[in-house]
Order: sequence, then C-alpha cells, then structure tokens
Amino acid sequence: MKRFLFCLLFIFIISDAYAQKDSSGILGKTSGSGYFITPTYKITSINNQSSSLLGGNAGWVINFPSKNSLEMGGGGYVLLNAVETGVTKDSGQQLYLTMGFGGLYLELIHHTNQQIHISGSILFGAGGVNDHIKGVNQYNYESSQYTIIEPGIHINYNISNFVRLGAGIDYRLITGTNMKTVSDANLSGVSGVINLKFGKF
Repeated sequence: MKRFLFCLLFIFIISDAYAQKDSSGILGKTSGSGYFITPTYKITSINNQSSSLLGGNAGWVINFPSKNSLEMGGGGYVLLNAVETGVTKDSGQQLYLTMGFGGLYLELIHHTNQQIHISGSILFGAGGVNDHIKGVNQYNYESSQYTIIEPGIHINYNISNFVRLGAGIDYRLITGTNMKTVSDANLSGVSGVINLKFGKF
C-alpha cells in the first residue's frame, strides 16, 4: 500500500511540474477554488459475500496553475445488505453483520479541466461493525470499532461544467476489529466504484 500511495504522489508531482502546456478541455481555465459533493456506490466483498456500500464525499477544491487539483473534505459509507457471519446462536438463528465508516477524504486530480482525466484518492478514518439477528435491531450480540485507510484510483468524465461521472477501484484496509465472528481480513477488500460528482471545479 505504501508503494501505491508513493506512485500516486509521484505522478501528481511530476504532472504538476511539467504540465505547463495549454490543455484546454471542456471546462477551460480552472478557477482558484471551489467545492464538490459526490454520491458514491461501491460493489465489494465482505466476509466473502457480495456486498454494497452507499455513501459519498464532500468538501473543497483547490486548483493549481498546472490545471491539476486537490479535493479535500470528508466521506462516509454504510453497508446496504445484511452479511452472514456464518455463526448461529443456540436458537439456531443466523447472526448478520452491519457496518459503516467515515473520515478525512483527499483526492489528487490530474488535468481536472480535461474531459477525461484520472485521479488518486485516499480516505483516513474510523468505523464500527456489529452482529445481530436479522429483524432484531434492538440487541447487538457483539460490536467493535476499527480504523480504516482506503486508497483508490479513478477515471472521471466531465459531463458539464458542474457534473462529473467517475468510476474506479478502491482498496479498503481495516485494522483493530475485536470480534469473535469477524476479522480485519473479512472486512477489508477491493471495491468497484461508481459516482456522480456535483460542484464548482
């Protein structure tokens, strides 16, 4: 993961230093700063089961003279489907997982004003997971907090001056889980990402 983050930073620094040629894209000249809000859907695997996460990111945009930009703000996600733990209680009822997380969100965007461009992102934060009997929301048998680091790489398409469509891959690295029914490895994994970004870029 350190190598992945180093490569993202290296690409951004090199592009910012050498991308001085005029690259007039759909957005034209970039402004000094702006804002964004990005509803996001993720397809992933949790506890070896197909799962979906729904959430998004929002914050500020800082544009550089080289037409690269930095987005920084916050993000958060929740698990949409109930995931089986593979553990049953004495009554024979299956225990299911629910989880969510959030934190600081950063995204480095290469040539933001080009109609098609790439970006690298990372989320640092924390979350929580619990297990429960499906349909019984009043009682959680076990719960835990954890920390999360989630880097990603995306391809973005400028639909208009204020709307962008994005797709990519994230890797969810979770540590600190303390439960009998699930481990850090069960909660970590790759996600396929699709989002729609609104704002002033």
